[in-house]
This record gives sequence, structure tokens and C-alpha cells, in this order.
Amino acid sequence: MTHLATPHMVTQRQGRVINMSAVAGKAYCDIVAAHYAATKAGLIGLTRPWAAELGEYDVTVNALAPGRISTPLLKSVPKAINDAVAQVTALRRPGSSPAKCWTWPVGG
Repeated sequence: MTHLATPHMVTQRQGRVINMSAVAGKAYCDIVAAHYAATKAGLIGLTRPWAAELGEYDVTVNALAPGRISTPLLKSVPKAINDAVAQVTALRRPGSSPAKCWTWPVGG
């Protein structure tokens, strides 16, 4: 998707790319599946050079890396795994999702 969208952003000399990664891509955790962590780390790894390459065209590229959030999918994970992940999490529990949408204004 980035490959298809960024040429238009470069032509317009403006644009924003926001990649959805996860904290699993930033920190080692032997509980998380290796393929998941590697994919998220790879996305973070792509974000940096894209930001450097596209910045001169006023196109910003960033990655969001949320932690573990309590969702219906998380309930399907075995309790032993959820408990183990909680032990390496600052709050010792998954985050909650009180809203369906967030907006963080960022200047710069």
C-alpha cells in the first residue's frame, strides 16, 4: 500500500504514512510468536528509511506500536500465555479500549 500511495504524496509534496506495528517489534519476549514479532520489527525497520527518503518531499512516515489490548481475540489465547505476558507488562495486565477512535494532534 505504501508503495502505491507514496508516489502521489511525493507529487503533491505532502502526505502522511502511519504504519501499525506493536511493542513486540521493539522488545524481546519469548512468549510472543517469533513470526509476529519479526513482522512487527520489520515494519519498524521499513518505517525509518521511508521517513528519511520521503521527508524531503514533506511526506512523514511514522509507526504506532501499541501494547497488548484486551479484545475478543485476546480471550481466545490460552490463559497460561496471557498470564506469562502479564508478568512482563508494566501494569501486569492488558490495556483496555474505552473508545473506538482516538485523535492525537501532533505539531512539528
